[in-house]
Amino acid sequence: MNIFKSRKFRQGSMATLITVLVIVLVVVVNMVATALSERFSLSLDLTTNKVFSLSNETKDFLKTLDKDVTVYILSDEETFMAGGVYYTQAGEVIKRYAQHNPRIKVVYKDIIKDPTFVANYPNLSLTARSILIECEDKNAVLTAYDLFNIEVDYNAGTAQAVSSKAEQAMSSALLNVTSDKKITLTVLEGHNEYDISYFTDVLRMNNYEITTQNLMTDEINPDATIAVMAAPMRDISEAEAKKLDAFLSNGEKYGKTFFYLASVDQTVDTPVIDALLAEWGIGINPGVVFDINMSNIFSPGYYYTIAGYAEDEYSANVQTRKLPAGLPYSRPLEILYENKSFTTTKELLTFSSTAGVRASDAATDWVPSQSDISGPITGMAISQMTKYDNATPMTSNIVVCGSVDLIADYMLGSPNMANSDYVLDLLNSISGREDVIHIQDKTLGGTELGLTDYSQVITISIVLTIIFPLAVLVLGIVIWMRRRHR
Repeated sequence: MNIFKSRKFRQGSMATLITVLVIVLVVVVNMVATALSERFSLSLDLTTNKVFSLSNETKDFLKTLDKDVTVYILSDEETFMAGGVYYTQAGEVIKRYAQHNPRIKVVYKDIIKDPTFVANYPNLSLTARSILIECEDKNAVLTAYDLFNIEVDYNAGTAQAVSSKAEQAMSSALLNVTSDKKITLTVLEGHNEYDISYFTDVLRMNNYEITTQNLMTDEINPDATIAVMAAPMRDISEAEAKKLDAFLSNGEKYGKTFFYLASVDQTVDTPVIDALLAEWGIGINPGVVFDINMSNIFSPGYYYTIAGYAEDEYSANVQTRKLPAGLPYSRPLEILYENKSFTTTKELLTFSSTAGVRASDAATDWVPSQSDISGPITGMAISQMTKYDNATPMTSNIVVCGSVDLIADYMLGSPNMANSDYVLDLLNSISGREDVIHIQDKTLGGTELGLTDYSQVITISIVLTIIFPLAVLVLGIVIWMRRRHR
């Protein structure tokens, strides 16, 4: 008997062939699925606030990106993702960029195993888990402090991420290295000003070029579009005031902005600064604003006040998203005139009708009463001087805020406040800038699925409780019938 022609051999051979084909098919499907997952997002983000997905604003930007970009994550993937839930979120978000634009390449580079990589960038501070974004001869570096909002407990000596700004940091860095346009902002120093390094870091991430100048010794950079002075503890001189006037006039071409922030910590008089601002219709009064309505307070204490939007031009974005602006410990402002010659002055942010002003010389045990209420009170204002070159308007601006904490780290980094959005929208608008991206920070709270749409719940329930079990049942019946009729 020829064993190769026997029925048993044929059946065994067929079974072996089917087994081999199935194994090959599984391997091929796995390879294809892996390749597709690298190029396309095959997963569903069911988190409530879509923490693992890109916003529509980022997707629209990626559609226009036409340059090759390499994103180096300076760690192996497993180590990076093991940094905690926020690192996992950042890693997944970064993958999405390459999936939405093939010109973006994401590379994990373990600089501990390959220290020579860092040597190629002697002017950059590259550390493990930082991210290097490179396009042609431009690059940007992101650290944990760029990717996340970090809460530091100085008593315990610990720090932890409380929210993610990975998408904001990535989109801004990509725009920074691929864009040929930048707005220059100069920070004026020389009078014991407030430290606004966190604010300037945010601006850098949004494609601003930052310079620093001493107003006492330097002329203001003529290439700067915006000059910022944050709560000087000494007054400027008349000569320095003339420098600011010359900057705003810009040789009668205008197009400049002076952004001034006051503080309740300014304990000396500043008559020269006050006179300059008064010429533009804005006064800064002594004292600190409080509010007795707890719905207008974002933290315990009368002075952690929320301000309302007094206009719609610059605040439309944050008003749509129903985010408040916080102006804690603010000095009260005053609109000295609304229109005068070529100058128009108006409120930007205003405190409520239940607000008042605590006098600078009030007793330490002072508490507000109904008689102290004097709201509404101006918290932030803009004055605009406009002249015309034939029919073309030319405008310079002075923006004044009663609270330097408007741009403090704890306010700009808060996902519950509009300060970061609002200030960026304001500066971008008055600078005539359009190539900007701003994404709200994301908090990874809870583990619930984001099935807020009833149709999503029904669809998933049907798949899991009806379709999948029915498919298994049908497959079982087919196999049983085939075997029964052999």
